[in-house]
Amino acid sequence: MIEYILREAEEKDIPQIALIHIEAMRANPSNDVFSGYMENISPDEHLGTWLEKFKNLKPLARMFVAEADGLIIGFGEVGPSVDYAVGNKTSSFYGLYILPEFQGKGVGLAIQKRGLDYLRDAGFDSVGGWIKEDNYLVTKIFSVENGWLFDGERYGFADGSNFKEIRIKKILRGEGSDSISKSGEKI
Repeated sequence: MIEYILREAEEKDIPQIALIHIEAMRANPSNDVFSGYMENISPDEHLGTWLEKFKNLKPLARMFVAEADGLIIGFGEVGPSVDYAVGNKTSSFYGLYILPEFQGKGVGLAIQKRGLDYLRDAGFDSVGGWIKEDNYLVTKIFSVENGWLFDGERYGFADGSNFKEIRIKKILRGEGSDSISKSGEKI
């Protein structure tokens, strides 16, 4: 059993976050479309990208980390939806990355839950996102068994890659919600 704490990310975590992003992307065979980019990027180059991203988080966006003995072992990003057509009560799960040696041990689910609790507390009614169809670990975490709905699909991207992504959605409050308030009542 892994012992870790979940907390909001701080700027000092960004070097580890950048490294986790690289390692998680390289270790996942479903990310073959990104392999050339991820294989050739250096942690120092990637650090600048993540520092900029962290310093420019949208209002209400947050990053959460799982930390074990001072080591960040995974992180997730959540915030307002980037799809402005869905309204301002919809949020997005921007990403979830776990070091390969900690994948499949419940860390991703714990980070997901922390992100969902934050989004619910921030007043969002639902959360959505896009996942690559053949990304086994991610589709396991964002599954029907964990309360997610599959809500569409898309193919082909501006960079010329052609893979299938599935839109996921979860109701955070109201009809169809599996949310529980802090008092233990269904929201």
